[in-house]
Amino acid sequence: MTSRVLVLASVLAFFILASLIPPVSNGSLLLKAHAAPFSGTPYSGAPINLPGRIEAENFDNGGEAVAYHDTTATNDGGFYRSEGVDVCTCGSP
Repeated sequence: MTSRVLVLASVLAFFILASLIPPVSNGSLLLKAHAAPFSGTPYSGAPINLPGRIEAENFDNGGEAVAYHDTTATNDGGFYRSEGVDVCTCGSP
């Protein structure tokens, strides 16, 4: 997995969490989420179970702007999947 995929996943997680957590007042926390239509499908055929391990390279099917975003149209790492996300063999965490 390239550092670009990890950075993308980290930035995405930050913005999702930042948009869901409003300021805390009087000891309560209100979570608000805005859902948009999603046309992708789970990579494995079924949603993953949480809590559990999230494998970033197993992002959903649906293509550019639905399941992922990348600045190039090809998998520059050339590993694992044929979509435009750069995936390579980089070793274990």
